[in-house]
Amino acid sequence: MKRYLILVFLILLSSTLFAESVKYPLVFNDPVNDDKGPGTYIYPTDAVFKPGSFDLTKVVIDADNENVYFKISLRVPIENPWGSPLGLSIQTIHIYIDKDGKENSGFRDFIPGVKAQTTPNSAWDIAILVEGWPTELKASVKSAVSEMYKYCIFPAKGVSVEGNNIIIPVPKKSLGGDFEKGWGFQVFILGQEGFPTQDPVSCRIREVISSPQQWRFGGGDDFYGDPNIIDLLDYEGINQYEVLSKYKSDAKYEKNVYAQIPFIYVK
Repeated sequence: MKRYLILVFLILLSSTLFAESVKYPLVFNDPVNDDKGPGTYIYPTDAVFKPGSFDLTKVVIDADNENVYFKISLRVPIENPWGSPLGLSIQTIHIYIDKDGKENSGFRDFIPGVKAQTTPNSAWDIAILVEGWPTELKASVKSAVSEMYKYCIFPAKGVSVEGNNIIIPVPKKSLGGDFEKGWGFQVFILGQEGFPTQDPVSCRIREVISSPQQWRFGGGDDFYGDPNIIDLLDYEGINQYEVLSKYKSDAKYEKNVYAQIPFIYVK
């Protein structure tokens, strides 16, 4: 029994020594005016889609004793034209986290509707998904990808919009502890869609097509290989336009080749 207790102590001690928490806040700036996906995307024509509404400019990760906070900054104030309970209407925010950095350990496909994949060494373990209607989003993901759903977090309580910022609290227990050095992550700004496509399935993400329409982004493709990502965290050598342009779109869904998105790893 004594040897067993010593072994348990050593394992716990080892976990403490090798799991190194980060020094908060973590600040990541993103280029301004790059809310064009691979460089060609155009906003829908309806007036609610104001210029800069999908332009990510900064991500700040901070924490207190209970929560890790993701502060997502856009170029212009966040409005709520459709009256959602969370204070934002047209945007969807996805945050993907790779906790172990092991090749193909986790999911390489993102939530249906994103239409992209991770690079092989950036498979995700946790997805934090935010839009104005969290109950509907949760139901959509659960129905479409029940296996992924188990690893998704749908923040609602405490989410706040302040000017051009949305602050997203995530309980540390949901992440498995504090944000740690060596973890990788990526942030996507997408369009929220209350009436998404079902063939192929999209989890409430607005489509990009070839020419902009009232409710559709333009500058992409009328098939299903082009990513629906309007902006992502372009940091430390990641070239957003180059990364997102490496896709092939085909009328036959199985022939699509998705863009592969690298993550940012915290040092």
